Amino acid sequence: MKKDKDLLTEAVHALCRSLKMPGALRVLDELARDLDARGAQTLEVMEAVLSTEVLSREASAVRLRIQEAHFPRLFTLEDFDFGSGCGVEKAPVMALATGALVDEKRNVVLVGPVGTGKTHLATGLGLSAARQRHRVAWYRA
Repeated sequence: MKKDKDLLTEAVHALCRSLKMPGALRVLDELARDLDARGAQTLEVMEAVLSTEVLSREASAVRLRIQEAHFPRLFTLEDFDFGSGCGVEKAPVMALATGALVDEKRNVVLVGPVGTGKTHLATGLGLSAARQRHRVAWYRA
């Protein structure tokens, strides 16, 4: 029981740091002791509330990045038909979607005739990057 409580305390501390809540961090241990003395299950409630807040902030950050990118339409890589005979292989595209090129500060240029899926692929890669919390901008050349 003691170990579980220590792990839960560490989780709540980490969530407070992630949310940049120094005031909560300063009073957390004392507040938890006081409420524990009264039999309240404070840490479980706090962990649930803070986890929800972290997830909400992460989702908002992704939504904002997608909105700021100004994509023409929201095409996803999951919807792209790699078997359509367009000559695009799935494995290299999915490797690009991991975000490694963003971390390496490299460019991707998609070239081909009309209707081969360049816009779809570029948008899908941009959405993947935005979901990884990278800033993305859409420009048609």
